[in-house]
Amino acid sequence: EGMVYMVSHPHRAWKAEGRMLQVREDRAEAAESGGIAIARGRDPVVRGCAGAVLGLLVEPEPGMVEGAKLFVVKDGIRPGRWYRLGADGLEETEAGRDEA
Repeated sequence: EGMVYMVSHPHRAWKAEGRMLQVREDRAEAAESGGIAIARGRDPVVRGCAGAVLGLLVEPEPGMVEGAKLFVVKDGIRPGRWYRLGADGLEETEAGRDEA
């Protein structure tokens, strides 16, 4: 619901942090199962532990959301790996991205 709100109201304040929540520009991560991490920006990346809920909002210009994806770290989504939205959908980023 939070991501739907962000897409519907792209100019509202949206950054947030708490014990189980991290909504940041460009890069976010969830350290606990059930935690939520949402990254928003030109080429956002997100990662989390098993059971975390992750979201990506691609915004090439402020207020213009071009792509969005919400997913849970399970099955084919590997814990501790950075993910981004690529041309063909969700993809892992290269290892060097960790230091970005």
